[in-house]
Amino acid sequence: MPLLEANALGKPAIHSWFQPLSEFSSKECNITFPYDDVKEVVDNGVEFELHVYDPEYLADAITQAVGIYGTADYDKMAAKCVESVRQMTIYELYPRLLSHLKA
Repeated sequence: MPLLEANALGKPAIHSWFQPLSEFSSKECNITFPYDDVKEVVDNGVEFELHVYDPEYLADAITQAVGIYGTADYDKMAAKCVESVRQMTIYELYPRLLSHLKA
């Protein structure tokens, strides 16, 4: 997942706070924002949830990210990102998927 990859490389990410992201993301090292509603969508037989939020939430998060980039606070967040995902391996995150790959 891009969020985990960014954090593993010490890059804080901006994302809305919902599952499954909130199951492994950390508010200490990422910039998060809320959502207002969840809409269930079925498209070509595929069912998914669409998290709806005010675009201003995202704009505020981006403004916050720009404001801290290159500061000591950013460096602290980046270090926390690496630490928060250090123990997350494919064997911990994807056991169900990996079970299909075993011969």
